[in-house]
Amino acid sequence: MGNVSKGQGELADALKNYSDSLAIREKLASRDPSNVDWQHDLSVSYDNVGDVLRDQGDLAGALKSYRDSLAIREKLATQDPSNLGRKYDLAAS
Repeated sequence: MGNVSKGQGELADALKNYSDSLAIREKLASRDPSNVDWQHDLSVSYDNVGDVLRDQGDLAGALKSYRDSLAIREKLATQDPSNLGRKYDLAAS
């Protein structure tokens, strides 16, 4: 829903949808910190929120969200240095 709202230029709705997704993913990731898929999904949610905040002009909020995503991606890339997908995600951050 966040992607659709963002694509239609409805940034407030997109932010709500992405924030709702972020809250769910934070709960899942905190319940099982060893689940790399949930950690990765959490980093994606932080990026999505960051993108909307940037588009809304909230650069400080966007930077915080991007940094939260980066921290997760650094950890995942360090844990599995042979995983090219994790390296790509880190480089994209």
